[in-house]
Amino acid sequence: ALATLELPASLEKVSDMAFCGMKSLKSIDLSRTKVYTIPYCCFYNCVSLEKVTLNALTDSICDSAFENCSNLSDLLNTSNIQIVYKDAFKGTLLFSEDIVGPMMIGTAMYRYGGKIEDKEYVVPSSVTCLCDGVFANKNIQTIKLNDGLKYIGEGVFDNCLNLVSLSIPRSVDYVGGSSNCKSLALLQIEADRKSLNIGDFSGSNVKKIYLGRSL
Repeated sequence: ALATLELPASLEKVSDMAFCGMKSLKSIDLSRTKVYTIPYCCFYNCVSLEKVTLNALTDSICDSAFENCSNLSDLLNTSNIQIVYKDAFKGTLLFSEDIVGPMMIGTAMYRYGGKIEDKEYVVPSSVTCLCDGVFANKNIQTIKLNDGLKYIGEGVFDNCLNLVSLSIPRSVDYVGGSSNCKSLALLQIEADRKSLNIGDFSGSNVKKIYLGRSL
């Protein structure tokens, strides 16, 4: 029946699944703590959770951190967030309204509203993360990814039927799988010493691949 939590300034870390399934929890304030990463499934299925106040220096939200928090509509102190991992906000009320153009959580592009009809789209230079499904189902031929991008989520390019080329910058550490890019002819991995984790591009008819580093 716990509805609120007051966490001390001395708190530095919260473990995976720490508050998972607390179905009466309505709000939590992490702003005074030293917690800068919201870990895996931390608030999973907290169905009454409405408001979360992060520490202003929070930089990452891990897999399923707030998944199934079906009443979550207010998330504060997000300006320093750089990466939002898989399903972090799946099933919440955040960003449910109609938008035009990109919607950001810090420097993570969480959603792209409206339509992309141009032949080429250039990702803004400040973006560090493309969250799950950002460009799914968009009519786009070429997308230019920016240097400084770190993470490309799952399904970012799903059903981009007209996408013909994609170049992965050397700053990227992870590329999630995307499916049904039927026109994708060129996939280029820019050179770097570090390896790249890349998912399955199933249903894509890639004609040429340039590998600048190990996968």
